[in-house]
Amino acid sequence: MSAQRPSIWRQETPLGVFWAAWEGEFVVASGFGEPRHGWTHETRGAAYRAVRLALAGWLAGAPEAFVGLPIAPPATAFQRAVFAATAAVPFGTTVSYGDLATRIGRPRGAQAVGQALARNPCLLLVPCHRVVPAAGGLGGYAGGAGLKAALLAHEARLGGLSRGDRFWQGRCC
Repeated sequence: MSAQRPSIWRQETPLGVFWAAWEGEFVVASGFGEPRHGWTHETRGAAYRAVRLALAGWLAGAPEAFVGLPIAPPATAFQRAVFAATAAVPFGTTVSYGDLATRIGRPRGAQAVGQALARNPCLLLVPCHRVVPAAGGLGGYAGGAGLKAALLAHEARLGGLSRGDRFWQGRCC
């Protein structure tokens, strides 16, 4: 990746302002709210087109909208493993931190998985909102509990979560 500042794009959505930043052809960060200052606003290039189309697909309920999106967030090897396992959690479903830890070969690493997800620089694109505590409820989210609940509710409305899912066990929303 280059030493230049990332390019950034932002869009109003029903869930608030979504933004994505990229360097070259790779998305390096994304989130909700006002983006970081000092990045160049841009609406051209392959990464911009890919994120714009993926977001439109996700908002319309396309379950695999972000699959194959060229993301390369700065991360440790452990974080990359957690992010990859998180990206494999299907649209409209949830998994516990412990289940995710087991999937990456660290069955006693639920807390470490939570810490890695707390540092996820690509909110929504790496769908950490789908990871919840085994005991029920929402757990943490860098965008706040309200946004996590809204993201899960959006996916539930579009045919995902069922009342039997951990998210719906009476401890949320």
